[in-house]
Amino acid sequence: MRVVQVDPALRMVSAAESDGSLRSLQALVGGPLQIVPFQPVRRGLRGHHLYVSETGRLNPRLAVQRWHLRGWHEKYMCGPGIFLMSTPDGDEAPATVSIADVARLVTWVD
Repeated sequence: MRVVQVDPALRMVSAAESDGSLRSLQALVGGPLQIVPFQPVRRGLRGHHLYVSETGRLNPRLAVQRWHLRGWHEKYMCGPGIFLMSTPDGDEAPATVSIADVARLVTWVD
């Protein structure tokens, strides 16, 4: 399954693959998953949602890998994030958003 991954360590937005399992998704964000509440319709990400590591701010390795999603109320997120699509039933589906669209929304935080 295609996901769009935000990798603050490399300061890069790219496509990544997951088998869709919880273990695979957790490996991409570096820990337990936390869904990030945001209004995707306003940001051109209709039908998509964002996961980050639930412990990102507590993990010394991830806490220094900060980034911001333009237009979102939180100051910043820590560690990698992944965008996935949601089906009408609430299941996960491959991301269809372009890498360029996500990259335009990401700001790296020093």
